[in-house]
Amino acid sequence: MTMPKHHPIPSAKYLDKILYRLYECPPESYKHLLETSGVGPSTLRALAMVAEVTHGALPSFQDPVRYTFAHGGKDNYPFPVQRADIAHSLEVLRTAITKAKLGEKDKLQALRKLAKKEEQMAIC
Repeated sequence: MTMPKHHPIPSAKYLDKILYRLYECPPESYKHLLETSGVGPSTLRALAMVAEVTHGALPSFQDPVRYTFAHGGKDNYPFPVQRADIAHSLEVLRTAITKAKLGEKDKLQALRKLAKKEEQMAIC
């Protein structure tokens, strides 16, 4: 497969606006998060993926209430993957890592972990 060096990444202004609002006024509970205007399935999937990558927490297959996959499906029944969402999330993470106030060794380690996740998701 031949992939172009560049591909358009849709504007994340909408997601940035929602995340900033959640940062400024954090929800008191998961229920309040779900009731927040503008927070939908795509936002929750993106947050789940970010949490998995940044904290190393694997999705739970025991708790059906918890969102089990960041981008894909849950309960082992996948739904169509929004590749643009995945690509955008990975690019946001890559940018955050490169701009983070970390030592070069830590940045390299984080970028390697992110690359490994990319390979696991087979979207390269």
